[in-house]
Amino acid sequence: MYNVTQMSTPTVIFVGKDDTLASPSDVEKLKPLIKHLRYFEEISNWNHFDFVIGIDAEKLLYPKLIKMLEDTAVGV
Repeated sequence: MYNVTQMSTPTVIFVGKDDTLASPSDVEKLKPLIKHLRYFEEISNWNHFDFVIGIDAEKLLYPKLIKMLEDTAVGV
């Protein structure tokens, strides 16, 4: 098991509200353990697989991820 309390990397978490593999209760237990949590978002009507094959990922997820990566890369 990985000790997430030791992570020093800024972390972003997206979760699907209908995810049965990473349940909302598991996610709520995980969030306070991540010291450098920079962003958290729960996406309604999404499950674990929507992050890979979701037909609306291009609209709901990818632009946010790209913006976060661009913002982080400034000054690198």
